[in-house]
Amino acid sequence: MLHSLPYPQIAGLAIFCILMATAALQDIVQMKISDIIPVALIAMFAVTPLPEPVTWAGAGWRIAIALAIFFAFAGVNFFNLMAGGDVKLITAASLWFEPGYGTFTFVVLTTVCGGLLALAHIALRALPLPVALHRLAWIGAIQAGQNVIPYGVGIAIGGVVAQFILLEQLGR
Repeated sequence: MLHSLPYPQIAGLAIFCILMATAALQDIVQMKISDIIPVALIAMFAVTPLPEPVTWAGAGWRIAIALAIFFAFAGVNFFNLMAGGDVKLITAASLWFEPGYGTFTFVVLTTVCGGLLALAHIALRALPLPVALHRLAWIGAIQAGQNVIPYGVGIAIGGVVAQFILLEQLGR
């Protein structure tokens, strides 16, 4: 399906993937996601032609769903179960998915990836890791006994995988 997309759509998808990968790396290395990434995701959404046409009503639904996701995850953030950067990232990324099945696919894949990260956190806590890995903020926090999980990684993987699943289905 990717080969049949116009170049602006391919470029938009590539930028989406690069921004999500950057967020994931920042979250592992620093346990922070730069505010510029969600801002760039929103800006790129506004100017990138998507594979399916988006009407004004469709854009309104995407914004409404993004706001619902923001408020739901802001509640999760209130209980210190997810960081603010993760909330901003999942909100901005959700704009890239059509309401309904697209958003559902994104949220489910993100949830599965987040659960796998939590399991990895438990496993890594039990392992003696090389001191060189402690420079990564996540590994250092695990070794210090902190319960912090870089959900930006799960959001990024869920977002990128969902994009490609949905593109494949769009091509059928």
